[in-house]
Amino acid sequence: MISNMTKAGKPREGGWFGRIPSLQDIEKIPEGPRRDMAMERSAMVEERLAYFEHWEKYPNLTSEEAHYWIAKIIIYAELTDRYDEAIKNLQTIVHTHRADKRAEIDFREGKKQNGRLIWRRLLRTERKSHVELIDLYMKTQNFSQAAQYAQEYVALHKGHKTCYEVYRKAGESYEALGRWHKAVENYNGFLSYPNISREVKGKYERKVKDAQAKAR
Repeated sequence: MISNMTKAGKPREGGWFGRIPSLQDIEKIPEGPRRDMAMERSAMVEERLAYFEHWEKYPNLTSEEAHYWIAKIIIYAELTDRYDEAIKNLQTIVHTHRADKRAEIDFREGKKQNGRLIWRRLLRTERKSHVELIDLYMKTQNFSQAAQYAQEYVALHKGHKTCYEVYRKAGESYEALGRWHKAVENYNGFLSYPNISREVKGKYERKVKDAQAKAR
């Protein structure tokens, strides 16, 4: 199980969460098999949490990475009774690196293809934690904190390609708070990025117009 979860002592990016069925998937399954799958899902989650909770046993895993993955498992498995723990873990990472202006991207060796080394660009743990924290605050409808952390993210990483999605999240948070001028400002930040599909662009242009009308 651990070898399947990790590579060189580190969790695989985006891999093994895909094998945990969502609650929506489980609801589509007949009642008998659903109970079995729910039990299996619970056991898998507990095993994975136990792995990262005992991170000291694995020399290639840092405390920061362990706390990030614990929070991510809690969020993806929708363990709502442990959301406070996930928030605390993510906040610790973000606050530690709040003023961190070191190199923006870590490189990790990927697979060799036709004898050529392929490199994968991975976001730093603190930036991933920052985005997860914004998402979790939005999920729990704590829009004030979501907006605050979104603005901090943009201030730290302005100009980085990851900012455009954070602008969108900030805009939605301010819209939920009824702070229309801030919503417009952040939606425009989102719309300023290239490669947004026509459908999405149209949706958020309408949001800007609605927010501008309400701000008058």
